Amino acid sequence: MEDMEEMEEMEEDVFIGKALRQSQKPYKWAMYGEWEPLKEFYKKKPDEVVRQLSTNNDTVLHVVAGKIVVVVAGHNDVLQFLIDLIKEPNKLLYAFSTGNSYGNTILHEMAASGNLEATVILMSEENKVKEKYRSYKSMLEIQNTLGETPLYRAAAFGHTNLVKYLASQVKLQPQQQDIEQQDIEKQQEEAIEYHFNRNHDNLSILQIAVISQHFGIYPSTDDLKSRINEPSQSSCSQNITSN
Repeated sequence: MEDMEEMEEMEEDVFIGKALRQSQKPYKWAMYGEWEPLKEFYKKKPDEVVRQLSTNNDTVLHVVAGKIVVVVAGHNDVLQFLIDLIKEPNKLLYAFSTGNSYGNTILHEMAASGNLEATVILMSEENKVKEKYRSYKSMLEIQNTLGETPLYRAAAFGHTNLVKYLASQVKLQPQQQDIEQQDIEKQQEEAIEYHFNRNHDNLSILQIAVISQHFGIYPSTDDLKSRINEPSQSSCSQNITSN
């Protein structure tokens, strides 16, 4: 009995070790989906929303974004609540573009969790940043330390509908939209191809999907390109392989 209690205490110490000492409570609340104390804490200290919460340089937004929606109820509401606490556009810019120790932004974490509804909320909030900062680099374009974009990461985790939605959000940058009409299609194709490989090992988006045994992503890169301007769909595309 004592051994069991000691093991549980050790596991708790390892868990807490991932959080900064001054951030133990909000980190635990975020990890376990205890939303009410979490919201109360950040309501009193809104500046803490964009500050480091864990030893991996996660903010509370990173931690919440990484939660799987079917497991933790109320996830999307608390995400919106935390974002709404960030009043200054420059801090919102920082929150959206800053990566953790692995270079993962909030959108990277969301791509791994597969939460489509929360991703739509996040992309909508990003438009507020774009209104203030014309040269702002979209979260979609930011690569982590492995050279993965959020779209690539969503494919790696087998989130088909999220891949489709993110592909539909890949747009030409404002400075690219004034090019000649005949070049628009080529530029748009190049924009989506940016997400096809990761820099770390040049592994393609289809290869990573097969390696991860997520065979329902896309039968070809041409299919992914064709969906760039399509709205997100609820049905999965055909299998890459019938095996």
